[in-house]
Amino acid sequence: MKKLIAILMTLVIAFAICSCGNKDKYADNTTVVLTNTSDNKNITIKFEHKGDSITKLSQKEIISFDSLGVGNAMDAQALLEPKIAMIPTIDGYENKITVKDDHVEETVDIDFKKIDSDKINEIPGLNFVGDAKDTISLEETIKELKKSGFKEVDEKK
Repeated sequence: MKKLIAILMTLVIAFAICSCGNKDKYADNTTVVLTNTSDNKNITIKFEHKGDSITKLSQKEIISFDSLGVGNAMDAQALLEPKIAMIPTIDGYENKITVKDDHVEETVDIDFKKIDSDKINEIPGLNFVGDAKDTISLEETIKELKKSGFKEVDEKK
């Protein structure tokens, strides 16, 4: 869960650093996928973008029970209930936590075209610096995520 907060904070930094750098690399309207596997966690982030501007973010995190410090699904559910209860309902934002037999899956989807910029700071672990109406630089976000150990992958694989 701390990794999720760190990732979302990376978006804060990227928000503050609006589109700059080599814009040709991400000129097409495509998707970019990054992954990070460490500490009994597997995180995959998919960015949809228009040029260097992120339009949607989809993140899936698979967390082992060991990483949470629990031994079974019932304990994991009990541990996560307070967090699940605090997930806000915001148009353009979805956060779903599912307890499986041997791990927890958390998915976060943010549609930056739909989300109300006045509501964006209500997302737990997400505090934007500057005007939330500004675009988020894909290139700067990827750069920061790579510093945290993420690797860009070919989504066709």
